[in-house]
Amino acid sequence: MKPVAALLIASVLMGAATALIAYFVFDTGKTGAIGWGISLTVTGFTCELLRPRIIQSR
Repeated sequence: MKPVAALLIASVLMGAATALIAYFVFDTGKTGAIGWGISLTVTGFTCELLRPRIIQSR
């Protein structure tokens, strides 16, 4: 599996876990849970893609 695909899968799983927590624990409703899940998926994926560049710049 390519590293980018692995990062995408991991980010989607993290977003899905966050959405489930937001829905069941914090009672955000479907729209809120989807928003939290998507935002965490995008944030996680972007951060992991940029991490090697951030480390090299130090």
